[in-house]
Amino acid sequence: MIASESYLERRAIRWLEVDNDVVSYMDQPHTLHFTFNGKPTRYTPDFGIKRNRRKTYLEVKYRRDLFKMEPEERGRLKRARAIYRSIGSNLEFFTDLRLKVASTWHENAVELEKARRLSPSPAALTSLIAHLETITESSLLDCARAMSDPDLGAARVMALALRRIVRLQLDQPLGSQTLVTLEDGYRSRIRRLRSA
Repeated sequence: MIASESYLERRAIRWLEVDNDVVSYMDQPHTLHFTFNGKPTRYTPDFGIKRNRRKTYLEVKYRRDLFKMEPEERGRLKRARAIYRSIGSNLEFFTDLRLKVASTWHENAVELEKARRLSPSPAALTSLIAHLETITESSLLDCARAMSDPDLGAARVMALALRRIVRLQLDQPLGSQTLVTLEDGYRSRIRRLRSA
């Protein structure tokens, strides 16, 4: 289980769970020791994130806290960011502004989180995969029908998005017409298994 120190960190975790570019993440992955203004200091990022092509570190802060930050603390974070860049990584800031700007995306993440524990039966999953392999994309409603589960099918498809089996269009409010595709990585694993 990932530890969170604030409400905003819990919301950041929810974001990381549904971000298709995130392969894995962990809380407080390490402590960086360095010298700043002639004194030894340290910095521990809130999260370490492995993305498809790079490793990133995330600092979670409310905007108001960033604005109130003392110049020395701000300089220390800039120094930590420069160190990460020098080793081919990046230090990003996750603020409450990200959630306000992408509120639809975040609201969809909340809905996906509610569906987390719902899993389709193996037969329903097989039917869904067969359905999505025959076409490029499908609606959430048609995917639920393909699983022969009109009541909970849509929620079960959402749970599969968290397992990186399917990908949902999250930039629009979730609904019966939300577009669903097989996750590229999952599609390639199926091909490899079938060709083996």
